[in-house]
Amino acid sequence: MNAERWSEALGDPPHVPLRIRPASGSRQDFLPDACVTLLSRKATVGLLKAHVCKTLELPLGAANLMHEGKDLDDSKTLTENSITLPGPAARRRGEMAEIFVDLTYVEMVRQQTALQHAQEMMEQARKAEEARKIAELRAEEKRIADLLRWEQTRMQREETLQRAQAQKLLEDKEAAEAEVLASLPMELRRIEYTVDWGIIVEQRLREIARQAAISLQECANKVSIVTGRGALIEMFAGGDTVVPTKQDFPIVLVFGPVTVQVQGPTHQQLAAFARSETTLLPMCWEEAKGDGRIMLHSSEAEFSAVSAYFRGTLGWLPAIVSIERIQNKHVYSKFKGINESGLTMMFHGCRSQPNEDSIVNNGFLVSKCRSGGSNFGTWCAYAASYSDSGFVFQESSGLKHIFVVAVSRANIKMDNPTMRVVGQNCAYPLWLVKYRSSATRPSRSRYGY
Repeated sequence: MNAERWSEALGDPPHVPLRIRPASGSRQDFLPDACVTLLSRKATVGLLKAHVCKTLELPLGAANLMHEGKDLDDSKTLTENSITLPGPAARRRGEMAEIFVDLTYVEMVRQQTALQHAQEMMEQARKAEEARKIAELRAEEKRIADLLRWEQTRMQREETLQRAQAQKLLEDKEAAEAEVLASLPMELRRIEYTVDWGIIVEQRLREIARQAAISLQECANKVSIVTGRGALIEMFAGGDTVVPTKQDFPIVLVFGPVTVQVQGPTHQQLAAFARSETTLLPMCWEEAKGDGRIMLHSSEAEFSAVSAYFRGTLGWLPAIVSIERIQNKHVYSKFKGINESGLTMMFHGCRSQPNEDSIVNNGFLVSKCRSGGSNFGTWCAYAASYSDSGFVFQESSGLKHIFVVAVSRANIKMDNPTMRVVGQNCAYPLWLVKYRSSATRPSRSRYGY
C-alpha cells in the first residue's frame, strides 16, 4: 500500500520515518489506513502526538499513541519508549516503525455527543423545513380557498342580482298586465246571452290577451266568470267544470278579487290531490323523494290546483313565488283524516319562522295552542283572505307564507262560516305557499269581487 506523506519532518535531523496507523478495534474513519511522517530521533513522542492531534483536528491530548500494544510515554523519545528503529539498509528497503493511533475515551464520548447533537440539529432542521413546507402548503390552500369563496360569493351576488332583476321584470310585467286587466272597459268584459256565447267568450279573451300582451292560456288562467247574480262560474278550473246557463246571463269576465265556493269544483279538484287510498298516503305524494319539502313546478296540475283555490279564496291576485308539498310520514300517520271522504281544504298562517318550521317537522301541536285557551285546538280558516289579514308569516322582503291544510271532521271543537277548530291530529299541513303582493291590485268591481 502506498502510504500518504503526512507532513514535513518534525524536529531536528536526523529523522526517522514512521508509519502511522489507526489502532486495531478503534474507529477507522478518523485516520487513513496508513500515513508516513518523519520524526527527529531526539524528539519526544509528545511532539508526534501534538502533530497527530493538530493534523486530525483533534483537541490536544485527544489521541493515544501505541506501539506493539503498549501506550507510549509522551515525555520520552522513540528509543526511550523501547521502539526498535530500522537500520539504514532496512530503511532503504522501506521498512519503518509503526505507531498506532487511537482516540481517548473522553474524545470518543465528545465526538459521539457532537455527532448526536449534529444529528439532532439536522432532525430539527428537517422538521423545521417540513413544517415550513406544510405551512406554505396550508397558506396556499387557504389562499385558494379564500379565492374560491370570493369567487363563489361574487357568483352568488351576481345570481342574486340576476334573480332580483328577473323578479323585477316579472313583477313589472305582472303589474303592467294587472293594470291593463284592471282597466278593461265593461263592454269588453260583459257578455249577454246568445247561442254563440262560448265563441264570444273566446273572442273576448283573445282580445283581452292581446291588449295585456299575454297568451290566451295565461288569460284563461287569470280570468273568473261571474254571473249577473254574483255567483262564480268555474269554467277554467279543470275537472268537473260548471258552465253558465241562460238564466246566469249576463256574465262578467273578472280579473282580480274573486271567490270560490267551499266544496265547489275548485275545492274538489284540490281535495282530490289530498285523498289517500291504498297506500294510506295522499295521492299527490312522491314516496321516492322521501320526507321533506317538495318543490312543485308551475306547470304541474297540482301547482295549478293549489294556486287556483288559494287565489280564489284570497280576495286579490297575488304573485305566487313557490308552492312546496310537505311530506312527513311520521306526522301524517297520526292524521285522523286518512281515507276520510269529504276532507276540507283550509288555510293556516303562523307569524314566525320557528313556528313554521315546527309545523313542517312536527305537525300541528294542540298543546302549543293559545287562542281559545290552552289545548283548545288547531285553528283553520275557510278562506285564505282571513289568514292573510294578519296571521301569516311575512319576511322582511314582503314575501308571505301560508299553509294549505287538509282538515278532518273527526274532532271539531268549533265551526262557523269563517273558522273551524279541530283537535289533535285532525289537521295536516299539506302545502306551503309563498306569495307576494302584485305591484298593482285591481280595484273591486261593482259586483263586489
